[in-house]
Amino acid sequence: MSLFEGIGDAKIGKGGFYFLDGKYVVDVVRAFAQFDRNRRAMFIVEASIAWSSNPERTVGQVPSWVVMMHWDAALGHIKGFLAACNGADPSDEEAIKAVFTDANGQDITEACAEFAVDPSNPLSGTRLALEVVTIQKKKSEGVYSLHKWSPYNPETFAAE
Repeated sequence: MSLFEGIGDAKIGKGGFYFLDGKYVVDVVRAFAQFDRNRRAMFIVEASIAWSSNPERTVGQVPSWVVMMHWDAALGHIKGFLAACNGADPSDEEAIKAVFTDANGQDITEACAEFAVDPSNPLSGTRLALEVVTIQKKKSEGVYSLHKWSPYNPETFAAE
C-alpha cells in the first residue's frame, strides 16, 4: 500500500474564501456541485466582485457562496439564487413563477437546477446584486451568513 494511494481522485483545496457582510455587484464565474470530504453534497457559486461596500472584499476577487445540500433551507436558497439569475426578485413569488413556470404550469424543476451546474457553465457572466448579512442563531448554534441575491439593475442598485 502506497502512502499516496487515492491521490488521483483527490480534490485540490482552494481554501475557503467567502463573501463577508456588505453589498456587492458580482459576475458569476461558475456554479457547480461537488461533495466535501465527508461526502456531503454542496452547491457552490464563485463570483467575481465588480463593486463592493466591504473593504476586505475588493473588485476582482472571486469569493464563493457554499450551500450545504443537507441544510433545511438549501433548496430555497438555491431557488432564490436561480430566480435572481433569471431576472426575478427572489422575494416576489409572482415574479419567480413568471420566470420558471413552463407551458404545463410547472414551477422550477430539478432539470433546471441541474442545468445551472452543467459543465457548459450557463450562468457564467450573469451580473447580480448581493447583500450578505451575518445572522446570530441560538447561542449554541453559532452564526451564519445570509446571502440575498437579486437581479442587478444599475438604475435601482443603491451603492453606498
